[in-house]
Amino acid sequence: MKVSPGDVNSLLKNPSKEFFAYLLHGLDVGLIDERAQKLALLFSDDLEDPFSVSKLTGKELQANPVSLSDALNSMALFGSLKTVILSGTAAELTTLVKTNIDNLNADCRLIISAKESTTRHSLVTMCDKHPKIASIACYPDEDKQLQKLVSEIMFKSQINISHDLVKYTSEKLGSNRAINKSEIEKIALYAATTKKINKEDIDILLGDNSSHLLDKLINNVFTGKTKGLGELISIARSESIQPIVIIRS
Repeated sequence: MKVSPGDVNSLLKNPSKEFFAYLLHGLDVGLIDERAQKLALLFSDDLEDPFSVSKLTGKELQANPVSLSDALNSMALFGSLKTVILSGTAAELTTLVKTNIDNLNADCRLIISAKESTTRHSLVTMCDKHPKIASIACYPDEDKQLQKLVSEIMFKSQINISHDLVKYTSEKLGSNRAINKSEIEKIALYAATTKKINKEDIDILLGDNSSHLLDKLINNVFTGKTKGLGELISIARSESIQPIVIIRS
């Protein structure tokens, strides 16, 4: 079942018993890993416990596909639920998941981290339609979401930061949530004593903005998001990024 973006956070805190499996898919590897970790910890206190948690990869299962079926049907030695964590690219996992759909059961929770996938991939469309699988999209933070992430971490750390500086900080970040979170936490740690931060500090801490800016500009072009292109090109000019560099990128 496809989970709407507005329902994702509540699901990650209180997953429904109707779901026996969770598919985390998309292009944001950091967000996929973060959400997979959150889900796994809801079902198991110790993810390194081999008696209640099985960790499998698509590459490993190519040599021994039956291992996934065995893991899904085995009982947890301690606790009521067995947790199976499956990771790999969408291409590696599609056949494995399709073959084991009938092995999903109430005594086990399967968490699938599918990298390099899009919403049109056959693995995603299959899980979107399955009533026992929660299909959760994980794509790079949009501008407002990124600004919200900056604000939340700064507020939690009691750092005084203006709205303009929140926006400026978000523009210097990339598309990987895990890296973005780490970079924002680095800023918060830097300002832990003074409880304030300025533009010059952000420039020093986050370094060169050009690669992130080019990524965002190119992504907007190829996804048809023309609304923000003018502003991005203006910023690129102010950063002295030459047109030939943009074209080559």
